[in-house]
Amino acid sequence: MTSSSPATTRILTLEGAFKRFAATYVDLPSQQVQIARSSRDFLIQALSGMRDPGHVPRLTGSVYPFGSFARRTKIQPLDDIDLLVELRADGLTLPWSIFGGSSRLQADRSVWPAIFLTSDNHLNSTVVVNALGRYLSHIPQYQATPRARNGQALVLRPVRHPWSFDLVPAFAVKDRQGKTEHYLIPDGKAGWMKTDPRQDALLTRQVSQKLKGQLALTRLVKYWNRRPTQPRLGSYHVEAIMAEVLGGQVFQPDHTAEMLHYAFAGLANRVTRPFPDPKRLGGPIDTSLTWQQRQSVSQAAMLAAKALRAAAQTHTSSPQEALIHIRRVFGANFPAWQPR
Repeated sequence: MTSSSPATTRILTLEGAFKRFAATYVDLPSQQVQIARSSRDFLIQALSGMRDPGHVPRLTGSVYPFGSFARRTKIQPLDDIDLLVELRADGLTLPWSIFGGSSRLQADRSVWPAIFLTSDNHLNSTVVVNALGRYLSHIPQYQATPRARNGQALVLRPVRHPWSFDLVPAFAVKDRQGKTEHYLIPDGKAGWMKTDPRQDALLTRQVSQKLKGQLALTRLVKYWNRRPTQPRLGSYHVEAIMAEVLGGQVFQPDHTAEMLHYAFAGLANRVTRPFPDPKRLGGPIDTSLTWQQRQSVSQAAMLAAKALRAAAQTHTSSPQEALIHIRRVFGANFPAWQPR
């Protein structure tokens, strides 16, 4: 007996349909993830060895993976991988008590050449990004000279892979005991802004431990977010909402439709209000959204929630009807009912 092809195999369970859909269209292929991690580790090793004391800005040798790829919330296609590149803060006054907005870093002209500074001796983050790009341009196995993205990151493209690396320069702000409190990264406007990827990673781990499959749910919602049926939310915004909505819930691990119903209902309610920075280091993370966009996303999410509730209620009595409801949410790529 030969097995049927995926295109003609009958969907026997709703969970089987979700797994097939996620594996085909949502989750990154495991082999690609392995290759990408190896490529990332090679670049980290190369960056860690670049500590030329005569070059400004100077690298500390510390490089940290962050972003959705590091948190395992990235969905297809794998287009970029984020790395935080720590710089030495010699000759800088790092403000740690400023909440939100952008910070200006007072710099010592004896350490930082004039080209890096404004007229009032503040370090220009845009110049730092560009200078770091010139310094890293000779790393082998990458295409051409790094280019800046929005004044906040450098983009390195491996010759043999389709994804890019976004390198974000950062200064570690330390407390009196020498422990890193947070980081300052370019804000895209010549200033500096607070962040701490460690807190984002910790929150993702904590929620994932509380709710089995939380990362899979987040990735499914991210896929829906990319559909051209409503305004698109920022990827980090979606993750933050899912962490808040799902973090305190308890679900049966094999009731994906019911879990997604709750996720979309929560999204529909939460997106209507400003979302504060989960790390409490800056202002709201969704300031670019207009009231009309919030309402549009909320309405679309509520329709998705209703369809998923209908699927959860009918999947036992009529799997075919349940799949129709789910395809209204995720589109034609979601498996359709296949007769024997």
